[in-house]
Amino acid sequence: MIDSSAQVRKRPVQKRAMQRYDSILDAAASLIREKGSSQFGMNELARHAHVNIASVYQYFAGRPAILRELVARLSREYRETMFVVLAGASAQPLDALVDGLLDGYLQLLEREPVYGILWAELRQEPELRDLDIADTRDNAAALAAALASHFPAVSTERLERIAFLACEWSYAVLRLIPALPAEQMDALLAEYRLMLKGALGSLAGS
Repeated sequence: MIDSSAQVRKRPVQKRAMQRYDSILDAAASLIREKGSSQFGMNELARHAHVNIASVYQYFAGRPAILRELVARLSREYRETMFVVLAGASAQPLDALVDGLLDGYLQLLEREPVYGILWAELRQEPELRDLDIADTRDNAAALAAALASHFPAVSTERLERIAFLACEWSYAVLRLIPALPAEQMDALLAEYRLMLKGALGSLAGS
């Protein structure tokens, strides 16, 4: 059952309403950057968005609904990059595929650090945790389809399991970025690239 506070009550159609909707999401992202967490109040959000509180509740039932929309917006942004990389999967070496996907995540985190903060908190709220897992499954299905060109002898079911684990491992590593010094994170990412490439490369003998 969907938590009522995680529901979007109304999606705007007219341009002015869409601008107001986006301004609320932009203000939420700004507050998360300032606070380092998603724990903001709805009145505080309304002030930052320069709208009245009724306008916030017109669209969003509660803070989880706003976080849900932010996650969806950021996920769509990454998926655009992901699909560009996967589109050329059959024509590029496996190492280049892994690097392209990880670099896409890193570029998004650099451009929008809110994503990293949200990742660290997503699974603390049941409704958002379920959405995060569903998003991972979608990404894993796309990755598994791309891996099939490299490993035609491996079953679709196994590739989907491996792709799901690869996505989960990558999320876990990348969630550390806001918490670690840059030089330490760089070293860990280099090791992780080698581990992931080695794990996927081992499928060639399956």
